[in-house]
Amino acid sequence: MRKIILLFIAMLFCVTIVQASTLTTKVELEISSISGITQLDNSDGSSVSVSIINSTGGVIVTRNAAAGIYKTNMSIVMIGAKFNLNYSTNYTYRLITIYGNFSYNFTTPTDPVPAVYNFSISIVEDTGLGPPYSPVSGAEVNCSGYSYYAGYTATSGNLSFNVNASNYLCVFYKTSDDPYSYVYNGVFNSTIPVNSQTNYSVLLTRITMGSPP
Repeated sequence: MRKIILLFIAMLFCVTIVQASTLTTKVELEISSISGITQLDNSDGSSVSVSIINSTGGVIVTRNAAAGIYKTNMSIVMIGAKFNLNYSTNYTYRLITIYGNFSYNFTTPTDPVPAVYNFSISIVEDTGLGPPYSPVSGAEVNCSGYSYYAGYTATSGNLSFNVNASNYLCVFYKTSDDPYSYVYNGVFNSTIPVNSQTNYSVLLTRITMGSPP
């Protein structure tokens, strides 16, 4: 059991944290301000090539446009899987059509970083005698969501830290001084929403691993 617990905690460390540096999108821009285009019609299957180019001329992605009739102020949808663009970055949107080639410069929006809130956790131990429960000092806390935090509870059993607003997966773990027993409650809740000042209480249970020789 203990090996399984430690393996789970190790796997949690390997979880990829959401990256704030890329913008994932499938629909790009409008053609209203591109001079010379008032309507594109490739509903008959004729090709309209769409490319996104960075400031150094490198092509980020090249796709065909979805079949249809595109009029002024309509967006062109690129066929295929989503792709990543950086936030707050200059790009060129290029169309290659039977009407000619057209380019439009644009800048992606700034990264909508979530707000930061204080997240406090209070950890107590159920020794089997019932309440009032004893605070657990030195309990390890690992929370993974938009941001990541790891720390240990104080003598009071409390731990407080600031994280970005998100849903967090948290692991709580405490090894006792006695090598033959430990306090553990693993993943107390699959998700803990943090979208304001959040106070969370955890009740750990002592599990005896064996007896000394």
